[in-house]
Amino acid sequence: ESQPDTDRPQTATERLIWAQGSPATLRAVSTTIRGVRLNLAAAICWENYMPLLRQALYAQNINLYLAPTADGRDTWLPLMRAIACEGRCFVVSSNMAVRPPASSSSSSPSVSAGRRDGSDGNDDDDAYLRARRRNSCLTEEGFEIALPEKHKPVNGHPATTTDSPSRRRRRKSVIVEDGNEIVLPGDDDDNAPVNGANGTRSASASAAIKTAAAKPAADWVSRGGSSIVGPFGDVLAGPQWEDDEGLIYADVDFDDCIRGRLDIDVGGSYSRNDSFRFSVDGLDLDPLPY
Repeated sequence: ESQPDTDRPQTATERLIWAQGSPATLRAVSTTIRGVRLNLAAAICWENYMPLLRQALYAQNINLYLAPTADGRDTWLPLMRAIACEGRCFVVSSNMAVRPPASSSSSSPSVSAGRRDGSDGNDDDDAYLRARRRNSCLTEEGFEIALPEKHKPVNGHPATTTDSPSRRRRRKSVIVEDGNEIVLPGDDDDNAPVNGANGTRSASASAAIKTAAAKPAADWVSRGGSSIVGPFGDVLAGPQWEDDEGLIYADVDFDDCIRGRLDIDVGGSYSRNDSFRFSVDGLDLDPLPY
């Protein structure tokens, strides 16, 4: 956000930077673009959640409502549609699409996926990975698979079990629902029999497990979501998600705002000014002419 919000208290870390703003900054302005007179005003981010602030803008007879935000949740677009519909105005909402900086991605923990020849690379690193192996892994579908553990010594003596050798030997792979086989890490003897047959651990399958475990939680700092909404609540462009290069635009007819207010005008007679009194200290609410 590039400037302090006005009507509401600051949210979260905004309190470290901004103080309370002046309601006078909510004053709508008029301009003419390509022969069309526009009455426009803006509400920043969560100011748009404040019904009285929105009413202060509607009362000034705006037909273009600007709503820059940092809110990338799915609830934002329904709010923009509600504002456009109740205010009978065009709404333009902008949100940044920002990727993580390259430095943060390069400094994040990563796990080698192995060489093309099937080897794991540095022997010391491979030994360290075996010594500090995860107890579970995640599949691409998000399911967690528990991995077998080695028997730990008890009072300095190797652990023993009364199970038969066939029961002591675990499977070295599992089949997931989509039919793919995932090879599980075993003991130091990677060539031990697997279900009675000699087999070796697949380097590519092991690399797949490591890659799934090291997959980043999010690829975007801000996913965007910019949109343009018409005065009847129709989405004319967007929402534009995860696109840091594209532009959205729409051809519009601002006479639609006048047509819509023949139906409902929340800043005019429909607001029942004979019963309700609305004012904002320090802000002139006289409606701007079209």
